[in-house]
Amino acid sequence: MKPNVNYIPREQLEAIAEKAGCILTPMAACIKVSKGKSANKMYIATTKLCARVDLSNFDHTDKELVRDLGGEKFGRVHQMLRFDRPVADVKAAFKILCEGLEGFTSHPKVKSNFTGSFRGSKKKNIETVLVVNSKETPKEHMERLVKHFKKIQEYSKQIGIPVSPKTIKEYEDTMSEVKKKIKAEA
Repeated sequence: MKPNVNYIPREQLEAIAEKAGCILTPMAACIKVSKGKSANKMYIATTKLCARVDLSNFDHTDKELVRDLGGEKFGRVHQMLRFDRPVADVKAAFKILCEGLEGFTSHPKVKSNFTGSFRGSKKKNIETVLVVNSKETPKEHMERLVKHFKKIQEYSKQIGIPVSPKTIKEYEDTMSEVKKKIKAEA
């Protein structure tokens, strides 16, 4: 157990959430707390004595209730309930969060601009990158292919999964065809 942290029996937190009209869904390492159709969620650790509740998809402005993760984030979790306060205050804070779960402003959705292929799986835009647009020259097509393939390689390094041999072959074949067209034009 951590010093300066008040542990609360998980069942008490579950009772507060149910009383506030929340839906509890057991998961492997936590219990998901949701309400209505809101994307805002909270996750209660499944330990008998709990000292961790994560706020997912929303932030709360009152730093007496929650603490920031200091620039870190785990998925859509940026804040946690503070358990370094008296037990009654922690329960009251949890009740406030449960009751207002639907009303808190959700994080904006982050759209990924990556559309590559990994391990043979096809993503939506790979075919359009490989095919010539009717308005572009072979040189422009080659530039677009090279740029897109560099993005795929960069993303591959970031996530630690190598680019699939199938994807590499597709790009190499298309680039060799485009090179032939460039030589034919010259």
